[in-house]
Amino acid sequence: MIGIVSQFLSASGGSTGLGFAVTSNVARRLLEKKSFWTGVASQGLSGELARVFNVPPPGVGLLVQKVAAGSPAELSGLRGGTMRARIGDEDLILGGDIVLSGMGITVDRSACLAAARAKAAVARHGERMDIMVLRGGRIVGLTVPAPR
Repeated sequence: MIGIVSQFLSASGGSTGLGFAVTSNVARRLLEKKSFWTGVASQGLSGELARVFNVPPPGVGLLVQKVAAGSPAELSGLRGGTMRARIGDEDLILGGDIVLSGMGITVDRSACLAAARAKAAVARHGERMDIMVLRGGRIVGLTVPAPR
């Protein structure tokens, strides 16, 4: 195998167009790497958006927009949004939890997501993974089941 098609651009929607592929070496490394699926679709909140949502200091969080059925996020009790809205240039689904921290890692920059995923990937089955969320103006603690 030379590679795996990762994206295809076509003006007609057919098979004629421009394809992008990941090399077989990259695909192998990705498949060998243990990862943790959370089952969450989220939007980062910082700056003015964080102020609109009253996110406590450091003023950064992840707005949970959707939670997949049967996912670790659903099993933890994490709630997704229910209302679509446009705030500034952002299309959001509102009403869901706002994740403030997870597994002892505060949501404060983009690198925190990679750190949380790496920590979850090495967690032992049955190990507790606690997250803190802002729900209805109150900070609530939830426990995410460790990966199997």
